[in-house]
Amino acid sequence: MADEITSERLVLRHVRVADAALIVPFCADPRIYRNLARMKPDQTLDETQAFLSGVEQNPDAHVYSVWQGEIFLGLCGIETGPSGLSEIGYWYGPHAWGQGYATEAAEALITCLKREIGLKALHSGHFHDNPGSGAVLRKLGFLPAGWSYRHSVGRGETVLHRDVGWVA
Repeated sequence: MADEITSERLVLRHVRVADAALIVPFCADPRIYRNLARMKPDQTLDETQAFLSGVEQNPDAHVYSVWQGEIFLGLCGIETGPSGLSEIGYWYGPHAWGQGYATEAAEALITCLKREIGLKALHSGHFHDNPGSGAVLRKLGFLPAGWSYRHSVGRGETVLHRDVGWVA
């Protein structure tokens, strides 16, 4: 798998434990953690390092930090779960919102995984009150696949979730 993926404006590189210090400040931002299933609002450096260590050791996790030049924007990744389904997820700092970075990075990652591992389908989704993420998924060609409830660690509650799917 490519250690680095480039697009017109961005560089995606495999996330590393050393990236934890860049990530932790975003864990305290409710605009980010409340829209994710697994990010704690008070996630510590040690917890972030442990998470990233697990990602580094998981051959089914293709998680990248996203950069524009020297500016860290966020994370984008595709992970295959125990069911065999691959799921795309991402988050970006507010400084990167509304500029097309999420779509551009996800397109680059999907294209790379289609070529390198034969990726043929993905699932994903977004919480009902996060329309920005829904717009990114629609631009990527994801189609509605129903509604479910998903727990948000950051919110500490179960939230209505729009499920979507994509087929190459």
